[in-house]
Amino acid sequence: MLFVGITDWRFELKIQEVENRGILFSFEDLNVEPYNCMTNVYVVIGANDYYICDTYLGPLYMKKIKAYLEENYGSKNYIVFNSHSHWDHVWGNYEFQNSKIILTKNVDIL
Repeated sequence: MLFVGITDWRFELKIQEVENRGILFSFEDLNVEPYNCMTNVYVVIGANDYYICDTYLGPLYMKKIKAYLEENYGSKNYIVFNSHSHWDHVWGNYEFQNSKIILTKNVDIL
């Protein structure tokens, strides 16, 4: 298991490799009042695709994740799926306009 902390002038991103195909990206931006929660983006590395579960708070965050993936694992297609429609799970979908985005029946904001 690899744990890397990347500090940017706007946010801190923690990266944890899970086994040989998973990566957990954790953000603590919302770990303050009134939210008090950590938010995660999970990526499964496939042979030809990256499968991304939830896209957090916008393109800035997802650009960092995409850069990390492409730097360390190469260029692949992106397939995004959202667990639900809360703003802290879908705003980063904007960064994947040319990718497949899979939504559950209850995700209706896009």
